[in-house]
Amino acid sequence: MARQRFSVGDALEVPVGDGCGPSLGQVIDIIPEALNAVGCAFWVERNGNAARQVKSPPISVLLVTPDLLKNKTWQVVGNAAASIPIGARPYERFRTARWVGAKVIGSATVREFLQACRGLADWDDWADPRYLDSLLFPGTPIPIEARYNRGTTSDSSRR
Repeated sequence: MARQRFSVGDALEVPVGDGCGPSLGQVIDIIPEALNAVGCAFWVERNGNAARQVKSPPISVLLVTPDLLKNKTWQVVGNAAASIPIGARPYERFRTARWVGAKVIGSATVREFLQACRGLADWDDWADPRYLDSLLFPGTPIPIEARYNRGTTSDSSRR
């Protein structure tokens, strides 16, 4: 199977599963020095025109493993200017330290995060029940659709 090629600005259709529509992602960085990570912005759902949607605030901006992008699970569906300014990318603070301390999130974890954003999985179903809070773009509240199994709440003031 041929690997999918991708570049900065590529809009991605990110399958979430369970019969619901895909989420949207966008490649905003390709960083070989950080374990070949890809900087991506994510939106909970794909709503029509990807080039227009990437101008709206994302739910998350992360360094992720490129495996699901390379194997075409995350399909490239278009290209638009990278939506998140460099200064707003949470991982950028690690660039001058040659990426020491940067966290690269597995693409499968991103899928689980997006499922939890839609209420398809429990938000607090991790060893640290607040782990998914750390994947949200700074200032973004926990999605109202989030569901819980440990008695925690969606009170975003706890972050």
